[in-house]
Amino acid sequence: MIGLFFVAATTLEGPIRVVDGDTIRAGSERIRLLGIDAPDDPHNGRCRPVPKPRAICDKARSSEATTSLRAAMTPRLEIERVGRDRYGRTLAIVWSTRANLSCWQLRRRQAVYHAEWDDGRRVARACPEVVR
Repeated sequence: MIGLFFVAATTLEGPIRVVDGDTIRAGSERIRLLGIDAPDDPHNGRCRPVPKPRAICDKARSSEATTSLRAAMTPRLEIERVGRDRYGRTLAIVWSTRANLSCWQLRRRQAVYHAEWDDGRRVARACPEVVR
């Protein structure tokens, strides 16, 4: 017998704000966009003293990625929660009325794709034209 597992998307509630180019906050929930990594500001602590592997530490590019993600935001967001990362953030696919936010950042070259972070290849399937 084959079991099917469906993950339902739900609407995000509460005040929503962009933290950086790959993270948003909805109320008290920190949400990391699945499968991507955006540049970090070298002054935010994540790039010191030893950067995370393959980290992009660039203040200007970090600011551009954050601005890009803000441009994708709409009052209504849908979320498909996938799990949690080692920092306790929710890993998720998030959609605005404009786009899948991970795909939005990839299309604008504001983030890089990491297949090992893409649970179920959800991002790869959603935007194959930018995922190589």
